[in-house]
Amino acid sequence: MSRVHQVNITDLILERIVPYVGGCSLKCELRLKLQDTHLVVLGNSVNCGRAFVNIVANLLEAIGASGREDGIMEIKIGEEVGVPYVRFRDNGI
Repeated sequence: MSRVHQVNITDLILERIVPYVGGCSLKCELRLKLQDTHLVVLGNSVNCGRAFVNIVANLLEAIGASGREDGIMEIKIGEEVGVPYVRFRDNGI
């Protein structure tokens, strides 16, 4: 059973996703838009990290499949009307 605790989403992105994208052999510019650098949600950091890595892996695959030499990935973190969000975008297919 996974334990629920406070997860700082910004820290998770900076500690897990930035190195993951940086270590990828695909040329990709990572753009971070952090509207709230202290965004905390209840969850499991391991499960959240796995989910984000899977999403980013799919984005990188789409960028690679597009044949682009200038891949761009954008991750936007913020809150709207009290609801936290993480948005992922890419210029792949």
